[in-house]
Amino acid sequence: MRHILPRLLVYSTLVAGLSDRAFGDEGMWLYNAPPLKQLKEKYHFEPTKQWLDHLQKASVRFNSGGSGSFVSPTGLVITNHHIGADALQKFSDEQHNYLRDGFYAKTRPEEKKCVDLELNVLMSIEDVTARVNAAVKPEMTSEQATNARKAVIAAIEQESRGKTGLRSDVITLYQGGVYNLYRYKRYDDVRLAFAPEQQIAFFGGDPDNFEYPRYNLDICIFRVYENGQPAHVDNYLNLNPRGPSDGELTFVSGHPGKTDRQLTVDELADMRDRELPRILGMFKRREILLHSFGERTFENERRVREDYLGVQNNRKRYDGYLAGVLDPQIWQALQTREQKLRDAISGDSKRTSATGAFDRIKKAQAEIASNAPVYDYLEMEGVNFGVYRQPRAFYSTLFKYARLLVRGADERAKPNAERLAEFRDSSRESLELELFSTEPVYDDFELLTLTDSFTDFANAFGAQHPLVKMVLGNKSMAEPYVPTPIFVLLRFHRWDEVLKLPPPDSNLAMTTAFWHFARGSAAAATGRIGIAEIERRSLEAARTGTPSDIEFSMFSNKAQAFLDLAANILDARIATAHADRGRAIEYWKNAVQIQD
Repeated sequence: MRHILPRLLVYSTLVAGLSDRAFGDEGMWLYNAPPLKQLKEKYHFEPTKQWLDHLQKASVRFNSGGSGSFVSPTGLVITNHHIGADALQKFSDEQHNYLRDGFYAKTRPEEKKCVDLELNVLMSIEDVTARVNAAVKPEMTSEQATNARKAVIAAIEQESRGKTGLRSDVITLYQGGVYNLYRYKRYDDVRLAFAPEQQIAFFGGDPDNFEYPRYNLDICIFRVYENGQPAHVDNYLNLNPRGPSDGELTFVSGHPGKTDRQLTVDELADMRDRELPRILGMFKRREILLHSFGERTFENERRVREDYLGVQNNRKRYDGYLAGVLDPQIWQALQTREQKLRDAISGDSKRTSATGAFDRIKKAQAEIASNAPVYDYLEMEGVNFGVYRQPRAFYSTLFKYARLLVRGADERAKPNAERLAEFRDSSRESLELELFSTEPVYDDFELLTLTDSFTDFANAFGAQHPLVKMVLGNKSMAEPYVPTPIFVLLRFHRWDEVLKLPPPDSNLAMTTAFWHFARGSAAAATGRIGIAEIERRSLEAARTGTPSDIEFSMFSNKAQAFLDLAANILDARIATAHADRGRAIEYWKNAVQIQD
């Protein structure tokens, strides 16, 4: 089974003081299931419930991914620089590069409010395993059982939210072995107090930062607010300016994600042969794309810096995963461990019924592998920390919001119990925070990433695949988006700027046609009728030379219809410039009919 720990817990580098050489004991433990016996016997330490409760409530979860800690009674939160980088990137602009140059608020009014950052504090944990399991009846099919769990989880969350006012999430642990209800206090007014320059935060690169932080200031400091005032916090950690002493017992509290220690060999084989190479290929492609874009100008580099570093870190992480499962000694150890478990099960009459679980897992894994290619490209990469991600085939911030809006409209119309988890009432405030984010979106970068992801999609499935044809038709993968700047200038009557636009790539036939249309419209609007008529003839040549079956736009509209519409609009504008209102009205009527 996949051993998933997706929410707040204690994990440790338990440093023993029993020898001259400090070493770490690996371990990840839930706050409501600490290894009390192990800690007492090995380290002579007995954490009390009060101690665990204090540590739990002093720890915070960032919705951008990562952990932090309260360090003052007035809501200061400390975290790593790369955790704060998302916020720094989003309120930077061409004149203010906070990610590169850092930020320091000398007074509280100078603290910068983050555009869509949410911090969560785990206030309580309740085991609801029995109630969730009771909803599933023996006679149910797998689909019915899934729907029953989904419904009872939604009900539990809704009841808890109504009673406590806290964000309430039912967390699935150990692939359904345990269900815990986590109640969070949300903070969505989060402001940046301090961030060092990136060079000092990341000094030393991977050896001295990513692997073994030594000579850098790898921090960001935020402050949470309530009702416009710094939040009063009862549970916070005191900073120790001396640092830990040699051999001191040390715990780390946070949001580490998951482990895969209980996966079967069949699951690990699928991870080794299919899942990890796929993910690595995606991150390597994006790393090259972002690097080449950033190298073009200093402004490009600023825009993609945080994304680029994140992609690099993920590529390194998955490189390590793959190296581990490809190691013959590690693989042999995994096989030996599973065989030992199988032997123990088959030798215990009370557990022999579980032997079939391995075959069922193998069968399920094969089914996952058969569905994965399409799913991995067209569905989101995952809802992490409550943040919605765009899918691989549509690597675009605007597409992410478009899908959120469309899917949200469908899901919100359903009863709460039937919705996807991210659209349930328990997630509504977090979803709205993301939807109404004011993060910057750059058209040229959107065009780059969307075009590259379409190319990736077409390469993976082939140009004749029904899904590829549904998305792209007979179009260039980029061309539906290339004319966007032209249309924007037209929409706001920026005639002089339209006339200064350079001609597009001659291979982009539709964009070239729209360029002539735009120039003709601008010339007619500014009294340059001769130029307008020349551009109209160029548009007519493009219109008559376009095959009738060619499609244009993401909605599979015929290119001919677009060009017919453009021709009638331009004719109307030229007629207006000639003061021929009667002809202008006729052309506008034609345009309306085509539009309809």
